Amino acid sequence: MFERFTEIYVQLCGGVLRKGALALVVIAAFGIAAGFFERRLPSSFPADEDQGYLFINLQLPDAASLRRTDEVTKRIEKILAETPGVEYTTSIVGFSLLSYVRTSYNAFFFVTLKDWDGRKKREEQYQEIKARLNQELSQRPEGIAFDFAPPAIPGVGTSGGFTSCLRIGLERIFNSSPVT
Repeated sequence: MFERFTEIYVQLCGGVLRKGALALVVIAAFGIAAGFFERRLPSSFPADEDQGYLFINLQLPDAASLRRTDEVTKRIEKILAETPGVEYTTSIVGFSLLSYVRTSYNAFFFVTLKDWDGRKKREEQYQEIKARLNQELSQRPEGIAFDFAPPAIPGVGTSGGFTSCLRIGLERIFNSSPVT
């Protein structure tokens, strides 16, 4: 039986060696196809999805007081209130979801967007909202603030531990108010 398998293996290897040029052509074709699709597909894996909410992280200088962080948080809440497509904002001063630390110089925002049916205009689309927010947040001189998407696959990513039950609980605890 061993000799029979050896003979089959040798025949297969001989066939592959005789078809080496064909194998190189197939490899080159796959390489060209990969380059073609690499420019046209989203760069992240998995791609950002409009899940109806997003996160914002804020970090002030290390010595910033809780009062100062709260003042900056209120300014960012005002920006969010004026952003088309944003319905609710929940802010947690003194906590960073990215590092899971409780400090006086961090804040975390949970931004709930309007229902998909209610966001028809271009400026109300998910990627547009994220781009506009990042542009406005990057101009804040007080500290570093940026938005980021929740993971497309629950449990994967920095914010993967957040579930919709926790989101609803946070909204109830911190008395989110509708943004008009």
